[in-house]
Amino acid sequence: MCVKSWSGRLKWPRKSDSRLSAEEEEDWAYQRGVVLDVSRPGEPTDNTFSENFNGKFHAEYLNAHWFTSLYSAQSKMEKWSRDFNVVRPHCAIWNNLPILLMNGSEERKAL
Repeated sequence: MCVKSWSGRLKWPRKSDSRLSAEEEEDWAYQRGVVLDVSRPGEPTDNTFSENFNGKFHAEYLNAHWFTSLYSAQSKMEKWSRDFNVVRPHCAIWNNLPILLMNGSEERKAL
């Protein structure tokens, strides 16, 4: 399989009346050499990292806070995101901080 390098935004086709059907979406992607990789409905195990994050996000952020305004939600989200990405180590990345990987650091700690 050939993976194309891409920089920028992919222009997604639009229909005036509604979204593309699944068949139209697949045809559009195939014609452009795009491989669609999506989770199957009812199969959360297809992407366990995403499901793990979603669970933590719901438990630690959505279920833990009241939001009185959009500003309130944004400011609380920024604090939670900073804690999650900069302060708290993650076992899935050898108990390192995600910010180290985002910055290109190769430093890894042993478990």
